[in-house]
Parts: sequence; structure tokens; C-alpha cells
Amino acid sequence: MLGTASVIALAASVAGPVGQEQPAAPQDRPGAAPAEAPPLAVNDGTGIGDIVVTASRRRDTVQNTPMAVTAVDGGALASRQIVNLQDLASSLPSVTINPTLGQGRIAIRGVGLDTTQSGSEGRVALHLDGVYISRPSATLSNMFDVDRVEVVRGPQGTLYGRNATAGAINVITNDPARTLGGYLRLTGGNYDLFRAEGALNVPLADDLQFRIAGQITERGGYGRNLTTGKDINDARTRSVRGILKWEPTPDIDVRLSSDYHREHDADYAYHYLGPGNPAVVPVGIRIGGTVSSDIRDTTADTQQANRREFYGANLTVNAHSGIFTLTSVTGYRQSNTAYQGDADDTNALVTVSNQFERAHQWSQEFRSSANFNRGSALMGVYLFDETINGYNLFAPITRATTLGKPDTLATGYRSGGRLRTQAIAVFGEVRYEIVDRLTLVAGGRYSYERKSADEFTSGVNVTLDYVPGVAPPITKTSDQAVDFRAFTPTASFEWRPMAGVLAYATYAQGFKSGGYALGQLAPPFQPERLDDYEIGLKADWLNHRLRTNIAAFYYDYSNLQVSKVLTTGAQTVNAARARVKGVEAEITALPLPHLQFDLTAAYLDGEYLDFETSDPVRPTLGVLDLAGNPLSQAPAYMVNAGLQYTVETNVGKVTLRGEGNWVGRTYFNPFHRTDISQKPYAKFNAFVTYESPSGRWSGSLFVRNITNQDTLSFAYTISPLFGGGIMGAFDPPRTFGGEIGVKF
Repeated sequence: MLGTASVIALAASVAGPVGQEQPAAPQDRPGAAPAEAPPLAVNDGTGIGDIVVTASRRRDTVQNTPMAVTAVDGGALASRQIVNLQDLASSLPSVTINPTLGQGRIAIRGVGLDTTQSGSEGRVALHLDGVYISRPSATLSNMFDVDRVEVVRGPQGTLYGRNATAGAINVITNDPARTLGGYLRLTGGNYDLFRAEGALNVPLADDLQFRIAGQITERGGYGRNLTTGKDINDARTRSVRGILKWEPTPDIDVRLSSDYHREHDADYAYHYLGPGNPAVVPVGIRIGGTVSSDIRDTTADTQQANRREFYGANLTVNAHSGIFTLTSVTGYRQSNTAYQGDADDTNALVTVSNQFERAHQWSQEFRSSANFNRGSALMGVYLFDETINGYNLFAPITRATTLGKPDTLATGYRSGGRLRTQAIAVFGEVRYEIVDRLTLVAGGRYSYERKSADEFTSGVNVTLDYVPGVAPPITKTSDQAVDFRAFTPTASFEWRPMAGVLAYATYAQGFKSGGYALGQLAPPFQPERLDDYEIGLKADWLNHRLRTNIAAFYYDYSNLQVSKVLTTGAQTVNAARARVKGVEAEITALPLPHLQFDLTAAYLDGEYLDFETSDPVRPTLGVLDLAGNPLSQAPAYMVNAGLQYTVETNVGKVTLRGEGNWVGRTYFNPFHRTDISQKPYAKFNAFVTYESPSGRWSGSLFVRNITNQDTLSFAYTISPLFGGGIMGAFDPPRTFGGEIGVKF
């Protein structure tokens, strides 16, 4: 990889005006983007605004981007108290986010992460300011000082590459400003919530600006551990980011950023929901343990512990000369996580569950783009290198699990190892206007990945007595490596029959490489592939007072990687085939001055076509044919509707907003079990925001989950070794509070 000095020198050799992404074409050409677009907001007499995005690796408005993409700007995030991706999911069609043991289980259109094993990778590519974040545990970090969030639905094998089988999420933070100033927001609420967020711009010179932003969150627990007397599912987080932006000439733009995030709390607790097999009593209950009657509390004999630390740096260089633009993005990320919990949620000592992971990654992307008569072209190279050290530990373990001796403790079980991923890809895309208003887009990406794993396991050891501080001895090791290659093409037609209307038809392919379930010492699982056939229509009507964006798609999904619970952990195996089909709609209307109605809706029909496996907690059923069963994290319908009204007065502007979210039944494993699912539900939120005439002062009141619905974010069965009980985690209960803010 090139060093920082080499990257800057390379960029400095190109002359011309700078663009963050591919330069915008003239306004009368397809793909043109205005220099500045207003954010989507309530009707102020000018119609529905638009947001400039870079989801297609070039600057364009959402309405002029021929893909299913949703963008939410920072103002909307702040006014609706959206501070993480989980809060954002209810506003997006076909998107679910179900935290599991601190892992961000993001799914788009029923395709997502379905394991918490160390070293696992998701199917939705999360990027922070252009840098891919590999670790699922880092996706749950709070968002702060954000300019916008872009969510692209559907496989993005050409432009985003690895692990973008389901889509991509881009979080873009605010740039430094040329003037001295900033903001501060203070939020308080029930459960002793206190959150402070702010940013400060410092212009160091005419061509050099600095911005520092941070956030502190303190919140009491949504429940208590009745055994230890301490809170669970609380929050203690600290986040900070610094950005230095340098424009040495009108031709060069250099952005250097660094960020840090820490959590030290008892979040992500799990609760006992019932037996996984009606004929088997879970060990903890069998030996006299009890569970709480309140689903928000726990009687766990071990106190929940969540420790997370993420940090990284990003150097982005842009340069432009004539029709050409060069972009370099260099990224480094470090992730350290430690999770401790009670495996069975009873006050009987069955075992203590620990999961540790330490990972670091380097990435480098070079992109070169150009506009020419009737079209544009983009090509690039991507390099990625990541090393993960992780392991799972169950210790001590009661001998009641196998020997029927509940008062004696054995050494237990541990497994893990080191996993390294080395990847390189080359990609390109060409856009050409065949005839007026009809554009052909064709592209492809060639990817190569090498996975190497150095693993170990102790096996379940119930013969050795437990000694505090002494880990179970390693009995088996494995050192393996495997290579994967793939070409993922894309092709689409874009048709603009009239102003404000865009129709498109797309074929795209997604690829997720194979790998290893770290610590299982199993052969590598194989890559999976997804073929997407999609049509869409984006249109503005009635002088920009009605917007209707609709997409319909069909997925042919082969060689799925699915997680199977075993006695000593989870192993990833390949299912044969599945298919997903669905329709999505995003509608915004301004029926009256200052009144806005918005709706996102999705219908999903996802099922396994060919998948045979056994249920580990119901072994007597033998091998089950799961063909026809719905995919996990794929509710049949998702609807979010909002209505807001703005009142302009001499003392300021007041906006009232109410919204509802309706979600169909969501299954959490492939066995179509209603006791391991979340039944259909509806939730409602309300917000009141105030802004002073000068725009300097603001305030808000909010209530989320007004009816206090208790809904599962995820459920799973624990190891048959401990009786196979069903454990689950819950979404937040009703929360309310207020916020005050000032800009300076």
C-alpha cells in the first residue's frame, strides 16, 4: 500500500477543481447533481427537497440515483432522537437490526448476519466516511455529529464489493467549517438518561480547518439483576472524533479524521423465555434455579458485563483535472470487545459465558473517474487486510449438565484462535446515454480473498475440577487456509421519460466469501451468491408536492451460509438455496402548507427452497426438510407512517410529529418456530421540536414506544449441553424526555 506522503504526492500531481466523489455533470445531463440540495423537510412553500448522496460513488440526488437508496439527514436524526442504527431501522423499508450479544445483526430484504461467532462477517457493508467497518460489534456504536446516513438496498457487488450481498450503509459525518463555531445539545429522560453532544469548528488558516465532536451517554438500566441487585441493559458510552481538512490548492482536498468510542456497562442482557424442547427441562431449572417473572429483570447468578473499545483513522484525498477525478481512501480500524453473561439466566450456577475479540484492519481504495460526452466511467482498486483474535469461554460448568452432580464444578470449555483475511479487488463501471433519456450502465468487480485460521479448542471437560483463573487445557488445534475468487457483474437501464421521473431495471450480483467458524476446527464453509433482478420508479408529481419511489425485486440466493447451534458453539454451514421477492414503497406528500405525510412500506416473501438440517435441541426429529420455511429476519411486511405539521410564529418555529411502525412476524431461526419469533406488533412515537427565529436555540420533547410494547430483538436456543432453553433480548421499553440545544 502507498504511505500517506505517497498518496498526497500522487493527488498533488493532478490539477483542477476538487470533488468529494465523481464530479457532477452539467445540469441538463443524466446524473447531474445540483451544487447544493435542501434536506427533506416539511413543506415551506417550495415543495419536497432532496438530499445529495454519494451512494453510487458519485455526487447525485437521491431522486436521480438509479437504485433503492434512502437518505436521512442529520437534522432529521437529531429531531427524532435517532442516535444509532437500531433507532433508524424503523424508518427504512425492508431493514431490520436485531442486536445479539452486542453484535449488530443488520438485515436488508431478509438477508443479513445470523451468527455471533468470533470472526463472523455480515452481509450489509457499513462504511464510516468511506471506510468499511468489518466487525459486527462496531455497528451498534452511537452516531453523532452526522451529516447524513445513506442506506442502499440490494447487492452492491460492483461498487462496494465484500460483504455487501444485502446492501450498504454509509454514515457520513460533518466536515469542518470555515468559520469559528459549533453546537451543544443536552438530553435528559426517564431511566436517568443524560446525553451531551457537541462540536466545535476551529479555522486554523484560509486553507486549513479543524473540527472536534463528541458525545457522552449515561442511562440507567431497563431492568435489574435481582440476584446481584445491579442494573442491566444500561448505557455508559464515550465517543470523540477529530477532523482536519486541508485544501492546499483549489485542486486538492485532504481530509484526515480519527475517532474513538468506548462502552463500559451491562448492556445486551438476555432473558429466559422457555424450554427449547418441551420434553427437556433446562439444567438451571432442573437443579433448582429460578427466573424472574418480569421480562425486563433477570435472576442471573453472573452479572452482565459489556466492554467495548473502537478507534480508527481515515485519510481521504481528492483531486480533479479537467474531466478526471482521483480519490484515495486509506483506513485503519481497531476493535476490542469483551462480553460476559449468564448462559441460562437462572440463579443456579450452570456456567458463565464469555466472548472476547480483538481485531485490527487496514484498507486502501483508489478510484479514478471521468465524465465524457453522453456518459461517465469509474474504475478502482481495493485492498483489505484484517487480523482477528477471538475466543469463547464457558467456565466453570456444573457437572449437572452431564454427570448429574449439581454441587460440583468442572473446568468447562474454551475455543477460538486467530483469523486473517487478505483481499484485493479491481472494479469498474461505465455509464453511457444510448439515446436521449435512455442510459445503459454496466460494471463488474473481480475479488480475491485469502482466509487463514489458526484455531484451538479444549472440548467440553467435566473430568477436571474448576480452579479459578485456570483456563480449560487445549486438546485440539488446527491451522488452515483457503482462497476464494469471484466476479460480480451489474447491468442496468435508466430511462427518464419526463422531468422528475426516473425508471430503471437492474441485474446485480452479490458475493460473500467463505471462511471459518473460529474455534470449531471445521472445514471452511463455501462462498454464497445472490442474483438480484430489480425494477424501480422514482417520481415527483404535482410541482414537487408528491413523491413516489417504488422498487420490486427478485433474489435467487444460492449456497447460503447459515449458523447451526452445536453442543460447544455455533458452526456455519451452507444451505442449498433460497429465494426472496418483494416490493418497497417510499411516499412523501405535502397536501397543505407546512403539513407533511411520509410513508415507507415493504412486502417480503423470502423462503428456503432447498435446505435440510437437524434441530440441535430436538434431535429426535432427525433431519428436517426446511423447504418453504421463511428466512430469518424477514417479516412479511414493514410499514412506517409519519405525519408532521410546522407552525411559524413570531417567537419561533414549532413542529409536531407523530409516527407509527407496524411489523409482521419475525422468525429468528430457520425452523419456523413461533416460540422463537416476534409476533406482529405496532409501535408509536411522538415529537415536538422548537427552533428560535435566529436558529440559534432549539428544544424538543419526545416519546418513543408510547404504548410500552415489549418486543424481542432476537431469540435463540442455548447449547443442548445446558438443556437447550430459549433465550431472548428485548427492544427498549417506553422512553421519553427532552432536549435543549444551542448553536454558536
